[in-house]
Amino acid sequence: MDDLKRFPSVSRIHFVECPANGALEWKGVQLNSVQWTHGMMSCVEYTGVRLSDLLKEAGIKTEGKWIIPEGVDASGMARSIPLDLAMDDCFVAYAQNGEALRREQGYPIRLVVPGCEANMWVKYLRRIMVHDVPMQHREETSKYTELMPDGTSQRFSWYMEANSVITYPSPDFKMQGPGKYYIRGLAWSGRGKVANVDISTDGGKNWKEAHFTSAVLDKAWTRFEMEWDWDGSEAFLMSRVTDETGYVQPPMPQMRNLEGTNNVYHRTAMVTWRVHGWDNGTNGGMIENVQY
Repeated sequence: MDDLKRFPSVSRIHFVECPANGALEWKGVQLNSVQWTHGMMSCVEYTGVRLSDLLKEAGIKTEGKWIIPEGVDASGMARSIPLDLAMDDCFVAYAQNGEALRREQGYPIRLVVPGCEANMWVKYLRRIMVHDVPMQHREETSKYTELMPDGTSQRFSWYMEANSVITYPSPDFKMQGPGKYYIRGLAWSGRGKVANVDISTDGGKNWKEAHFTSAVLDKAWTRFEMEWDWDGSEAFLMSRVTDETGYVQPPMPQMRNLEGTNNVYHRTAMVTWRVHGWDNGTNGGMIENVQY
């Protein structure tokens, strides 16, 4: 740890997300809670040392094209990361939210790979090897690959594409009757900043732009909000994010047509919350997850 602190420290806020968020939803709705569809992620401040500084200090031969960080945990976690990504904005963190990493966070040091799937953020970092080819570890062959409709597997899909979710109203709540509500949620992108978020209350027929209620940071959560006067009739709530690269969050049918239904990872399509009409008996005001 003292050796690390010889180098300049950086502190940045980033989200980290498991690419299996919502993995069960490829074939249809399975889960009825934001926690279950999007809960495998967080957004915090990390403090550490740039990985590029450490690699330059160690010296890299010209044939070095990949790094292979290895954890000391029981799983023997290791992932192949291209050198240009490692030299960009990755860093080795020793603190989270202003205090030393806790054991469950990867103490004493862990890798931070902003914008990329959480499995690459190797905890309990033991060593970093440099190689001319990827490792073909189990975490990038039998796991963390996308099974495509033609039976082939798509590998090395590191970046978490732009995504968003309405956290309120959502299936974790029940409407309290017609009136004024504030639709709130989170948006993020592994490729940079969020540019804008649109909200629909009629299943994507019409859209209105939401406004941001937090700072817009690189590869971090951005909070959004829109005022909504609910008249008590059935509604279908959706959010759609566009990031600074111009990427637009797709609807679920479009994503399913491209990647099939046997995939597990990187399901970043829009979700739809159905709000039952207030006069719909005992279900009045109930909210459920539907694919629209």
